[in-house]
Amino acid sequence: MNIDYLIESVKNNRTIIFDLDNTIFDENDFLSIAYKNISNALFPQDAQFSYNFLIQEFHNAGRNSLFNKLLDKYPNYETTLEECLHQLRNTCCKNCVDPYDWFKKFVNDAQSSNWKLKIITNGNPQQQMNKLKSLNLSFVANSVEVIYANEHKPKPMIDSYLKLSNVEKFIEPIYVGDSLLDQEFSQNCKIEFFDVNLIK
Repeated sequence: MNIDYLIESVKNNRTIIFDLDNTIFDENDFLSIAYKNISNALFPQDAQFSYNFLIQEFHNAGRNSLFNKLLDKYPNYETTLEECLHQLRNTCCKNCVDPYDWFKKFVNDAQSSNWKLKIITNGNPQQQMNKLKSLNLSFVANSVEVIYANEHKPKPMIDSYLKLSNVEKFIEPIYVGDSLLDQEFSQNCKIEFFDVNLIK
C-alpha cells in the first residue's frame, strides 16, 4: 500500500478516517514547542537546561512520569505536576506545526472529490484541540470533522467511531493510523486499517 492507494480509494468514494498524532503530523514538533513553554514559564532560571532534559528524557524513556522526573531534577522551584500539565494542555500556536508532506499531497488530490477530512484521536481533548489549532491545515479547503475519543471511550473502544455523524453512510471505510492500538481499533470497528508508517 502507498499514498496512491488512499488517493484511489477517495476517487472511488471510500471513506477515509485519520488518527492525528504521528499520522497527520510529527507529534514531536508540537511537544518541542510545549516543552519550551513549560521550561520558560515554570523554570525560568533553568529554561534551556530543563527544556533539554524534557527532550532527552522523552526520547530516551517516553512520556511516562516525565514531568515528575523534571520536578525531581529541579526541586528548588515550587512547581507542581498540575502546572506542568496545564502548560502542556494549553500550548497553542496557530499554524505553527506542519503536517507530513505525504498528507499535503493526499489532501491536494482528495479535494477534487466530494471529500471531508475526518479525524478520530485519543488524548486529553483540550490538548488535542490545541494541537489541531497549531497544525497548519490552511491548505484544507473542505470541512473537518473531529472526534475526541476521550470524550467518549478511548480507542481501541469503538464509541468514537460510532459518534461520527454519518457513519451509517460510510463506504468501505479505511482508518489511517500509526500504531498497534490504531490497528486494534480498526479491527474492532470492522474496517480496513492503513499503516501510515508505510509511506511517511
